[in-house]
Amino acid sequence: MKTKSHYIKNLCCQRCITILKELIVKNEIQILDIQNGVVVVSTDNCELDELYSILKINGFEILDEREEILVNKIKTELLNYFLDNENISLKMTRYLENKINLSYSYLSKVFSKRESSSIEKYYIKLKIEKVKELIITNQLNLSEIAFMYNYSSVQALSHQFKTLTGVTVKEYKSSLSTYSTYN
Repeated sequence: MKTKSHYIKNLCCQRCITILKELIVKNEIQILDIQNGVVVVSTDNCELDELYSILKINGFEILDEREEILVNKIKTELLNYFLDNENISLKMTRYLENKINLSYSYLSKVFSKRESSSIEKYYIKLKIEKVKELIITNQLNLSEIAFMYNYSSVQALSHQFKTLTGVTVKEYKSSLSTYSTYN
């Protein structure tokens, strides 16, 4: 049996993987593996057409250009970087080089060309989204969050948060409590 790996855009979290896996199994398509950014299937053409249809209907996209695949790998590995708390002390640039086996300068050049933004800016946006999640869940205080994501201080975290979101951390927390009051 021949197999083929398909690189999938937007397949970047466990929830997406679970949903897509259920849809594929429900449609009796033989999948061999599914993980962040990749689905491995047998190369039966009938099943491939059905797989492509399922992906498209559910907001996923098959990537076929080399640079698109590389950008998707970078995004996926950045998400994995946050999920794997043991590696958070490892510099992000080194982490990407280790995971993708290409120089950071090359990765950065391809990413910037395809995304019109740097890896660093994308990474900072991801960090702030993770900070928002931690604020919402109220599991850690700001000092712990700042330390966890290698900010030099709570003030540095707060400054970057305001720069990206337009509101202070306090205003963000306040908006959450106001929202939950109405629900």
